[in-house]
Amino acid sequence: MGLPDWRGELTFFASNRSTIPTDEIQGNFDEICSKLAPNEGPTVANDKQNVTYFLPTLLKKAPLVGRTKEAAVRQGRSLEGKQRSANHVTTANLIVLDLDGVPGNTFKTNIRGLKRAIDS
Repeated sequence: MGLPDWRGELTFFASNRSTIPTDEIQGNFDEICSKLAPNEGPTVANDKQNVTYFLPTLLKKAPLVGRTKEAAVRQGRSLEGKQRSANHVTTANLIVLDLDGVPGNTFKTNIRGLKRAIDS
């Protein structure tokens, strides 16, 4: 499959602590890149925990779990919905790597390992 045919999905959260999604999108390669790396540049923040967080997949509705379920019970909300959890993710077709601070040689080693995995 070439890039013009590829489609991806993203689910966004208000922060890396949030479990309830704020947005879900589907798009082609250019649309996904534009959402992740907008022309106006990256978000700069002092606290990584307070910036938008995303998963490279859509979420499915399922019974809520953990603290999200507890909050729904306290607030009288539905106990089924979408949340960030292993029970809710769908199949992803995109790999995301956080490479902040990874030394150049380690980066190259990781890329070679990914290429070997793809080729096998």
